[in-house]
Amino acid sequence: MHVTVEATSDLGRKMTVEVPADRIDPEVEKRLESMRKRVKIHGFRPGKVPFKVVKQRFGSQVQREVVNEVLIATYQEAVTQENLRAAGGPHIDIEANVLEAGKGLTYTATFEILPEIIFAPFDSMEITAPVAEVSELDIDNMIEKLRSQRKTWEKVSRSAETGDRVVIDFESRVDDEVVDSGKGISVELGSGRLLANLEDQLIGTSEGDIKNLQATYPENYSQKTLAGKMGMFTVHVKETLAAVLPDVDDELANSFGITTGGLQQFRQEIRKTMEREVVQKTKDYIKGQITSSLLALNQVELPEIMVREEFSRARQQMMKMLGQSDESKFPDKLFDEEVRKRLAISILLNEIIRTQEIELDPAIVEEVLERVAANYEDPESIIRHYRSSEQHMARINALALEEQVIKWVLNKAAVSEKHMSYNELVFPDLSETKS
Repeated sequence: MHVTVEATSDLGRKMTVEVPADRIDPEVEKRLESMRKRVKIHGFRPGKVPFKVVKQRFGSQVQREVVNEVLIATYQEAVTQENLRAAGGPHIDIEANVLEAGKGLTYTATFEILPEIIFAPFDSMEITAPVAEVSELDIDNMIEKLRSQRKTWEKVSRSAETGDRVVIDFESRVDDEVVDSGKGISVELGSGRLLANLEDQLIGTSEGDIKNLQATYPENYSQKTLAGKMGMFTVHVKETLAAVLPDVDDELANSFGITTGGLQQFRQEIRKTMEREVVQKTKDYIKGQITSSLLALNQVELPEIMVREEFSRARQQMMKMLGQSDESKFPDKLFDEEVRKRLAISILLNEIIRTQEIELDPAIVEEVLERVAANYEDPESIIRHYRSSEQHMARINALALEEQVIKWVLNKAAVSEKHMSYNELVFPDLSETKS
């Protein structure tokens, strides 16, 4: 087999492969001879069909099958022989005489290769590792959130306050034209369900009040004809309800599935869950810093075939999530920045795995599997289910290998600790908003 490679661009390659006839013809003859003993052709007894007749009847078909198999095999052999790492499937052009015995096989494969990465020194990376603990106050705050999930509502005669629920009938007008209306609409004040400032204007209202209010529809409002316009709202308050929170006791614990141990066991289970969150968020925090640093310090030229595949994957996921079927509504530019960033990170991490010969650690796989299963009510059944599925275990293996490479980089980088509260680590967006 003779192979020549031509660079068509930084990552583009055109590889010409010449396969001699002795790689193809003997296999064709072998298969035809095998068929001669099995095929049934009118006028001949089984197993007595002349080879010439079998070759005339089936020769082209068998030649095509063998050529296809040889092409696949020799392409992989040629790529390995030339030390090329293809970024995706090739475009193949085959010479026209491929089905003629004695002619061999000559074809060209056009493809892109993965970029060569020369990493900046890993010890030049400055990484901040968060240090956070779950305090008793954090548990108290979490219990308050859980209490809110079990709240009930009772009618009150006072003026409405933030956190109350008001039931209203309303009619909205834009340019003196009715554009929307509703009856018996329940709104929790402070939830942000209504237009900006409209909920605020309902604070202080009482049952029976009829109010004429103003609010502007946002620029990105779903009904384009109303976007950015001022609405005039006539609101009739039908009733006001106040939230009633359950007591913090064993009964509350029981409502969340704690059948033994009462409130004390409830707090212990909450702590376990919150500590798992701290572990995962710490990993995510460090991973985010490492990947950002890798991108900042190392340039990555992206193979366009991989970019196109990622665009297609992102588009299909978005369409499935939104229940859409029109691809034109999801142009590439919608995903461009995120796709290129994700792909560059993947190439960098995989290059570290390859060059540093990082192999999958079964112990890390078990840790990841147990951590994923811990989020479910019956972890053991989830673990059994995952172990029985190649697809699920492939995902777990990928997560484990990613953790290993992140840990490898972390051990090389300059690391400093940053003490954080539970909320700062787990809910950074909320913490930033409050500050």
